[in-house]
Amino acid sequence: MKKYLFIFTIIIATQIANAQFGGGDGTENNPYQIATKKHLYALADSVNNSAPYPAPYPAPNWSAGKYFKLMNHITDPITEVIGYDINNQFQGNFDGQDHAIALAINMPTADYVGLFGCVQNATIKNVIVNGYVNGNNIVSGIAGFILNNAAITDCVNAANITGNVYVAGIVALACYNTTIENCINSGDITGSNLVAGIAGSIGETPPIDILITINNYKKKGIIKENADGFTGVNILQSEGKEITYPINKEVIEELNNSSIESDE
Repeated sequence: MKKYLFIFTIIIATQIANAQFGGGDGTENNPYQIATKKHLYALADSVNNSAPYPAPYPAPNWSAGKYFKLMNHITDPITEVIGYDINNQFQGNFDGQDHAIALAINMPTADYVGLFGCVQNATIKNVIVNGYVNGNNIVSGIAGFILNNAAITDCVNAANITGNVYVAGIVALACYNTTIENCINSGDITGSNLVAGIAGSIGETPPIDILITINNYKKKGIIKENADGFTGVNILQSEGKEITYPINKEVIEELNNSSIESDE
């Protein structure tokens, strides 16, 4: 009897999860379908209320290994963050299918702010965001903080981004094993330090095994940094260079002074 009850419980839980979205079962061949603002909020709720990572580390989030695809533009602005802190990271695979998501995220005292706040063991591709994002530190249009093992490809930020430290259009702060490829920023980016069009910072004191590759990027919009000193990754205002960590100040200065055209 207990065996049948356990199977019945799994079936009910699966049906509830499926009902949150517009279709699909979360597999690679049949991703969860996201067609409305409500579906995006269901994703945010599931990720943000999953089991936290500390024991064991990293514990899989509800989203781990699951697949999601955006079915159309979301024009009713989103005000919540998916994966709002490092205890609740998005760990799935999200395909925007070149649809746009309107953002109206206003969290001026919060860190890890963007469409996706914290990301690990994930892929995010073909996503376009517009509108605005206001946060404190680690603020971006697509992904705020990448902890480890993530790929952000073919994404566009057209939102205006405002924060303090680590502020960027695509990724605010990336740590280990991150790929950012074929991404464009056209939004205005405003912050006090480590501010850039694509990535605010890609790790300050990395160990030897860190690998971060950034390839084919374009910057439009206005980058406003109010602090003195060295800006994190303003190399990413140019197009067509592939950068693999470690990156030092001399490399950044060389790329900033290169003849490669940027989309001003």
